[in-house]
Amino acid sequence: MENNDCKFKINFRRLFVIICLVFISIFSNNKSFGQTHDSIKTYRLQEVEVYDKMPLKTHNTEQISLQYYISTDILNRKKEESVSNLLKQVQGIDIRQRGQFSTQTDISFRGGNFDQTAVYLNGINFTDPQTGHYSLNIPVSSNIISGIEVFKNTSQCLFGSPSFSGIINILTEPDSVSNLSLSTTIGMYGLLKSGIELNLLSKNTSHLLYFDYERSDGYVENTDFKNFNAFYYGNYLTKIGKFESQLAFLSRDYGANGFYSLRFPNQHDSIQTVIASVKYINKAKVKIIPSLYYRYQQDCYQLIKGQAREKNNFHQSQMAGINLLSYFYSIVGKTAFTADYKIENIYSTGLGLLLNEPVSIKREDNIFYKYAYTRQYYGLGLNQSYTNKWVDVNLAFNLMNNTDNKNIFYYLPSLNFAYKIPCNLGEKYKLEQNIYVLAGKNMRMPTFTDLFYHTGDILGNDKLKPEEALTFELGYNYNVINNKSKKNIFDGQICVFQRYGKNMIDYIKAENDSLWRCVNHTKVNTTGIEVSTGFYPQEIFNPSFFITNINVSYAYIIADKPADNFLSRYVLDYLQHKVSFNLTHKVISNLLVNYSVIFKSREGKYLNKDRNYENYPNYTLLDLGIQYKYRNWDFHLNINNVFNVPYFDIGGLTQPGFWIMGGVKYKINLKK
Repeated sequence: MENNDCKFKINFRRLFVIICLVFISIFSNNKSFGQTHDSIKTYRLQEVEVYDKMPLKTHNTEQISLQYYISTDILNRKKEESVSNLLKQVQGIDIRQRGQFSTQTDISFRGGNFDQTAVYLNGINFTDPQTGHYSLNIPVSSNIISGIEVFKNTSQCLFGSPSFSGIINILTEPDSVSNLSLSTTIGMYGLLKSGIELNLLSKNTSHLLYFDYERSDGYVENTDFKNFNAFYYGNYLTKIGKFESQLAFLSRDYGANGFYSLRFPNQHDSIQTVIASVKYINKAKVKIIPSLYYRYQQDCYQLIKGQAREKNNFHQSQMAGINLLSYFYSIVGKTAFTADYKIENIYSTGLGLLLNEPVSIKREDNIFYKYAYTRQYYGLGLNQSYTNKWVDVNLAFNLMNNTDNKNIFYYLPSLNFAYKIPCNLGEKYKLEQNIYVLAGKNMRMPTFTDLFYHTGDILGNDKLKPEEALTFELGYNYNVINNKSKKNIFDGQICVFQRYGKNMIDYIKAENDSLWRCVNHTKVNTTGIEVSTGFYPQEIFNPSFFITNINVSYAYIIADKPADNFLSRYVLDYLQHKVSFNLTHKVISNLLVNYSVIFKSREGKYLNKDRNYENYPNYTLLDLGIQYKYRNWDFHLNINNVFNVPYFDIGGLTQPGFWIMGGVKYKINLKK
């Protein structure tokens, strides 16, 4: 690894200015673009409808790797929920919260760790290069989310960038009419959240603008937080095609009681993030879709809140990239080409290689970034999709390279195959069934924290190799559909997958050692089974039937590695059993009640405050949500952890007990 200089920061600033100029040009036009209802394509996948918002997902074969879609219907039953709370019921996803309301959340998928799940916003990869702890720092809430897609790790045919465990793609879309919404929520522990949402549409443009602020005194000492989100998303239709742009800012300031070590209850973290992107979609038959994206983040971590400023950890990370997707249709199906370039950089008081000359930290007197690191990624992809009455097939091939391993090219193929078994059940209903096989090879580069972190009892390792994995999956899914409404009556799936991991990155320690050391495991193999089913009575009885939905899912995972008598901090600390149950019913017209039950059983051990090792206890939680709609008013009441069950997802870090909150949202349509 070679030393780093400061030229990279200047290039990033130029790129950010270019993006801002694009946004200004979009705002300068008064015309509006609105998507017509006829242009929306609907796919059937398990219990929900999948809407084709992005042009790259216009082929049925590419739906094979889509595991779940959180639809607008589900979001309407989850008022004022954070992204982490929306995802925690999803089969295969492990949400581990340190701070509530997505203040600090680790997200894992199918037995992977929090660094192995990629997070996208409207199809743009904004995964944090510094640490997966910050990847879910996305400045949106359920108020403006139009859907959340959960993709398996054979989905490189969609985005051009492989993901080690899976992809979470959060979608937003302006409303179909211009309107203004105001919302507020209050609750226990001094919780207050207020938001404002503005949707503006005319002929050729549509804009979504959103702000919110939330704060709490915390459920125990030093778990208080203050969060602020600002988000813009816009569409602009021209004679030559469509432009999509987004610009967002996020601020998190929170007490971090025991977040990273139970020995330090007075930790504190402060984070500011900026993300931006612009995408162009042409009108020609041969689609060309370039995207330009940027992410900036700075944070200040205090091991002891209020300590001398020079003792704090300061970081400034930046990421920028260009992605190109091109595709066309022919007699052999859909042929697509992808190209991806990304550059990542960090300036830090502790992460990276020693700088020749320290760089001063803005607004800090006599404190300097002494370390920095820069790396670049290159990727090319080619995939072919074919579909007919009986089969859906997608074959993708990606080639990846990076400046950390200049002489090594990673060949990452994937195959998605589904055999369709249609079956008519009379005039009213039909049964759609698929038997599918998935296979794919993936890799992940270590984060900057993995490489360089040397603080307290954790030691990084700048000699780490990239993780690699080969995944296979066999499954069956079905949908019983109402022919009139085109909606599901029943749906479900069962699948088994096997992941063979090589050079898996983990922090390990011997029982008599005081340090967690970052290493590559020789190999770690993971086996999983997933079963789910859903029932939607209103589609078989009538729309006024009191039960809206019943969903049940179960996921089982087991991982193994060669015995070495070391304790694992992440790789073998995974959710082994997860059972989810969800039911929504009407009480009276426009009054809905939602019950969410989740059971978790976790493998692995944690180090308690007395420095002894304990197994993770099992727990079951019940959350209750009540929603009432009256004209332009939406009222909601949420009760989390109804039975006040003591639990934690990260060793010894106690999560809130009974927590009640409620609020109101008012929407007014604006005159044209």
